[in-house]
Amino acid sequence: MRIVEISPYLYPHVGGVENHVEELSRHLAARGHEVTVVTSKHERGLANTEERHGYEILRARTKAILFNTPIAPTMKRILRQLEADIYHVHYPPPLTEYFCTRALRHKKGGRVLTYHCDVELPIPLGRLVTVLYSKLVTTYVAHY
Repeated sequence: MRIVEISPYLYPHVGGVENHVEELSRHLAARGHEVTVVTSKHERGLANTEERHGYEILRARTKAILFNTPIAPTMKRILRQLEADIYHVHYPPPLTEYFCTRALRHKKGGRVLTYHCDVELPIPLGRLVTVLYSKLVTTYVAHY
């Protein structure tokens, strides 16, 4: 089976979602699945493509990082070029799932969204921004 895992960050960025995606991808590849992880190129020195533990990593150029969220709209272009049986999007940080949803609208493979946790912005009006984001974008993504 061809599986595309989509995560805003991956190693060397450290976090729970990143560890989850890495372990999941490694185990799926060990079971014989063809796994590709699409993620952000959140550090300039990272390679655009990499083979790791039996799966491929494709990194999308990141325009900026805002509130720990990589802004990588080129993920759409990468995803449009991939054919898979399953597209698995990992949330948060936000925006990645929006770019992915736009790219996957016309794809035939199955789609999975793993909602790891809520987004919090520790800024004035942060709660308002996250509620609006959830109502507008997360609801849209959940219904794609």
